[in-house]
Amino acid sequence: TLLEKLKATYSNLEGLPPDRIVPTVGLNIGRMEVENTKLVFWDLGGQ
Repeated sequence: TLLEKLKATYSNLEGLPPDRIVPTVGLNIGRMEVENTKLVFWDLGGQ
């Protein structure tokens, strides 16, 4: 996903491999900071 790719690119964290990412049920919120800019990602589950 986009958030996993950004984590791997802009932090010391490794993103999850695509086969380990499950569909969103409900709501996931991801936060990160890139070059003094705070980013918030909202991932809404649904069909």
